[in-house]
Amino acid sequence: MASSESPLSSSSSSYRHRWNYDVFLSFRGEDTRKQFTDHLYSALIQAGIHTFRDDNELPRGEEISPDGLSETMLPLMSRLLSAGKKFTGFLPIFYDTDPSDIRKQTGSYTKAFDEHEEHFKGEMEKVNRWREALTQAANLSGWGLNNETNGHEAEFIKRVVIDVACKLGNKTLHVAKHPVGISSRVRGVISLLKGARNSVGIVGIYGIAGIGKTTIAKAVFNDLYFGFEGSSFLSDVKEISDKPTGLVELQKCLLHDILKPNVWNISNVYEGMNLIKERLHRKNVLVVFDDVDKREQLEALMGERCWFGDGSKIIVVTKNKHLLTEVGVDGMYHAKELGRDQSRQLFSLHAFRETRPAKDYEWLSEKVVDYCEGLPLALKILGSHLVGRDKAEWEIEIVEWQNIPHNDIQAKLRVSFDALDVDSSDIFLDIACFFVGQDKDYVANIVGARYRCHPEVAFRTLIGRSLIRIDTENQNKLWMHDIVRKMGREIICRRSDNHPENYSRIVLPEYVHTVLSKEMGTEVVEGLALHEQRSFSTKSFTKFRHLKLLQITGAHLTGSYSLLPRRVICACCAECPLKSLPSDFHLSELVILDMQGSKVRKLWKGTKVNRWREALAQAGNLSGWDLNNEANGYEAEFIKKVVSDVACKLGNKTLHVAKHPVGISSRVRGVISLLTGARNNVGIVGIYGITGIGKTTIAKAVFNSLYFGFEGSSFLSGVKEISDKQNGLVELQERLLHDILKSNVWKINNIYEGMNLIKERLHRKNVLVVFDDVDKREQLEALMGERFWFGDGSKIIVVTKNKHLLTEREVCGMYHAMELDRDQSLQLFSLHAFRETRPAKDYEELSGMVVDYCKGLPLALKILGSHLVGRDKAGWEIDIAHWRNIPHDDIQAKLRVSFDALDVYSSEIFLDIACFFVGQDKDYIADIVGARYDCHPEVAFRSLIGRSLITIDTKNQNRLWMHDIVRKMAMIIAQRSVYHPEKCSRIVLPKDANTVLSKEMTFKITPNHRSTSYGELQSSPQRVDMALLA
Repeated sequence: MASSESPLSSSSSSYRHRWNYDVFLSFRGEDTRKQFTDHLYSALIQAGIHTFRDDNELPRGEEISPDGLSETMLPLMSRLLSAGKKFTGFLPIFYDTDPSDIRKQTGSYTKAFDEHEEHFKGEMEKVNRWREALTQAANLSGWGLNNETNGHEAEFIKRVVIDVACKLGNKTLHVAKHPVGISSRVRGVISLLKGARNSVGIVGIYGIAGIGKTTIAKAVFNDLYFGFEGSSFLSDVKEISDKPTGLVELQKCLLHDILKPNVWNISNVYEGMNLIKERLHRKNVLVVFDDVDKREQLEALMGERCWFGDGSKIIVVTKNKHLLTEVGVDGMYHAKELGRDQSRQLFSLHAFRETRPAKDYEWLSEKVVDYCEGLPLALKILGSHLVGRDKAEWEIEIVEWQNIPHNDIQAKLRVSFDALDVDSSDIFLDIACFFVGQDKDYVANIVGARYRCHPEVAFRTLIGRSLIRIDTENQNKLWMHDIVRKMGREIICRRSDNHPENYSRIVLPEYVHTVLSKEMGTEVVEGLALHEQRSFSTKSFTKFRHLKLLQITGAHLTGSYSLLPRRVICACCAECPLKSLPSDFHLSELVILDMQGSKVRKLWKGTKVNRWREALAQAGNLSGWDLNNEANGYEAEFIKKVVSDVACKLGNKTLHVAKHPVGISSRVRGVISLLTGARNNVGIVGIYGITGIGKTTIAKAVFNSLYFGFEGSSFLSGVKEISDKQNGLVELQERLLHDILKSNVWKINNIYEGMNLIKERLHRKNVLVVFDDVDKREQLEALMGERFWFGDGSKIIVVTKNKHLLTEREVCGMYHAMELDRDQSLQLFSLHAFRETRPAKDYEELSGMVVDYCKGLPLALKILGSHLVGRDKAGWEIDIAHWRNIPHDDIQAKLRVSFDALDVYSSEIFLDIACFFVGQDKDYIADIVGARYDCHPEVAFRSLIGRSLITIDTKNQNRLWMHDIVRKMAMIIAQRSVYHPEKCSRIVLPKDANTVLSKEMTFKITPNHRSTSYGELQSSPQRVDMALLA
């Protein structure tokens, strides 16, 4: 059996692409054709390994046996094995054969070769090559049935499949969604590698952040790694090496990637350096060190050229050209900006999913391309930002961007920062100054306490603008590009005219020392990082009255700890020399105290046998399967039929749809119609709508109706919740592969490996996949990437609350899940409240009131119906009166998910609409919103419509519409201070307005206090943002 690996040559890529199969399964003999070989072939195919079986191409009936050594197989083996390094994927399987008999051609093999020598008297050189080929094959590491699993074939086949999957190995890296201009860059780097005169060639790739250095390195790695004995791509060297044992971790990764076993126990950097040199100096390897920023990192990882075997190639990726000069590389590749045509193409692929702009958008696209000045990062971010927007929105966005300097990288990246709301920008600055590389949940606790907001919403905003990333491959740590981080710190400096004592966050050691030593602290300072081995008096902190974040590493504080600011929320005192906390250490608002590294401490009777006989007789009379009748003796095909029939009888994939699936049939037909009408080879359809409308229920019913017609299927539920966990996207990728391929052999190390595996193993399979509750583009990029990841005829369903997400993915059709009509609503409610399709006669009027209240929302009808079951009429009347003002808690909890995902401005506009503007003309409201928030209202409306929180009633003079329960939820949110109406951000209820106005209550306008009635204008000491008289 051979796997399709390629040689190391200048044409390695083209050579590799000639292979159309992952595995070439070669065998001889009728005795294994329908049994072992058939089972192995079936297992490989089921695992998604594309396998070629040569029984139709070569003479049948021949085998490697003493009686009939193949005159076709031996030459084939000889050619493959003589290729040496060019064909390292020859994997022998010794089936009921002793490798030593093959190796020495002894025993009965002697007779076989005697016959060959007689037959080929004039070609003894050929026979000798065959002998040598058998000897080499027997010496290769392979599998022996009797040795490996004591003759158990099923377990043996499972082991072979796992090993083959590992050897095919999943080293190919995901390069880019749209690798525009990458080919010439790859050729440039490979040319430098080929031209290296040293036995170990070292080439550097350098350039500005966001220019695509890592993308180039990944593409080069993918083109070359097949030709080496081992390879490793070490990403994020800078970030990992900055950890306490980071360099040791990188050394272990390097050894594991190339040598495979996890036996390397490295105590320190120097031990690791020695191990790398000892174990790799005879190996021909390809290694990429990505994002290197210090010479010490390279000294610990690659030391001298002699650490690696002759012919090895090393690529160093860095922002620092001088570092490459110090190392003495053989060549340096400068990654430069894209040309204008390439820039236009890359931007268009992200903004239009085409290589050219839409005709009506050409001149607008040219403006954006000019602005980005060839930087791939900016072209991708702005293209993705503008996808699906109309020209008016483009013009608005472009005008706003023109106000931001674009003569350097910081100006380009600042586009994302300047678009943030106040809280998000402050959280970004906190992360940039204090929390890069920290655990996401750890930072979330601090953010939640410091800003009284939901941190996941802030994180989502920052991730969406490519300002931070959650590194799911590294324990969910927060990651930020180094230049973006420096940009954040520079913003702080400029806001205070470069006066350190007025910086909101003081991080740089020289500024910290100056401010503390001179006791220059001010109330402006909110965060301070002290990373000096010095002593400072606690008296130096007395003026930092609004200090919230305090990081101290190694420094010693003298004096009374009571002088420390009481409002500190997070105190990180790493390597604290104290053995106990002082008695006067009291921070009343402290949420997190981090002190890592501190010193603080049984004989069967005949009757049973007779029952067995009877049972066997009965079993023989049952309907079943017969091997010879069913599949002409082919066991694998027979087994496949048995499994298929059993699966159909069990119906093991059928999902529970709903206890009472009222109105589901027409909805299912609607979605299936969209799937059937999809013109692409792989049809993608979206289901969107408000929370609780029944999107998942529809998707389950569609899945149950269709999955039998596909080679594989998967319903990935809870995508949002799972992806938010550490390694959540990897977990989802493994589930997808397992659901379809039925094998657990896939061990995915990171998202990019998973993306490549899905594409490689599923691109020939006709599948049905549902991605349920998707809320981020990154989730779909990791799970379904491009259409060609799945075989022709596949159908994909994406379920989401966010319509804009579907627009970005260019789905073939979108199904808007709408409210149930009144008859359906009454039926669903009655089934839950009375276990009948109609209400009890005495409860008809009350039931009608509840149904009218729910306005066709299935979630509300189900919850309220279940809540009211068994209650008397008096109880119904009380509950109904209560719900008119305050929705049921369970309903609020579900609906609030969409609200919590909004940014601050969108959430404020949503609350304004809910309290004052439902049913009003859209343009009228737009004027108010534009003036009140100094923003473009169409953008906010689009966000709210995308999340199904509002709709524009085009049949009724473009009026804004909102579901009544959603509206009531919003009013509850706005009236957070229930017992003090004068403190509510919006006063709407008549009794509250009457109280405030009649008593002429005086109160201070807080930042949360937005709107009120007229009466407060006379008594309020401050200006209010909006006054509305009803």
